[in-house]
Amino acid sequence: MVRTGIKCCVNQLLDSGYFHADPHRGNLLRTPEGGLAFIDFGNMADVTAEERYGLIGLVFGLQNKDLDLISDNLLKLGFLED
Repeated sequence: MVRTGIKCCVNQLLDSGYFHADPHRGNLLRTPEGGLAFIDFGNMADVTAEERYGLIGLVFGLQNKDLDLISDNLLKLGFLED
């Protein structure tokens, strides 16, 4: 179930750009088929395509220990000032 939850969250964040911003035990249900249902959509958020690419670049940088790629994407995402 954890794997399914992670896949759902990553798909929401990086594919659609519209995601459930409060996924905790009280906002998730296991369906009879073994799927995952999100409820309580009071806290949703949008992520622009530019922000999604920045997040993907950041993950690649972290995975490859590429400090230039990490810092470039942190700047693009607004986490660091130039």
